[in-house]
Amino acid sequence: MASQIGRAFESIESAQDFVALLAETVVEAKRDMEADVLKASTANSSRLDVLRMTLYSLEKLEGHMMKSCHILGDLRCQHDLLQR
Repeated sequence: MASQIGRAFESIESAQDFVALLAETVVEAKRDMEADVLKASTANSSRLDVLRMTLYSLEKLEGHMMKSCHILGDLRCQHDLLQR
């Protein structure tokens, strides 16, 4: 596994692929959490509060992942321009 992680960042393109995969995983986790919040809407309020805080954190993480994807895309373009 350590060798796979090391290879994930051998190039901007491979880092971009890795971050995109991680972003997809965050989106899936957020979808699952949204479903849990809906199911627990009638449950005790402290559990619902924790679920909502978790959903909020996943939403923030999703935003950070999207920004990371955009930044890696910009870096890839800049790298391509420098190679010309």
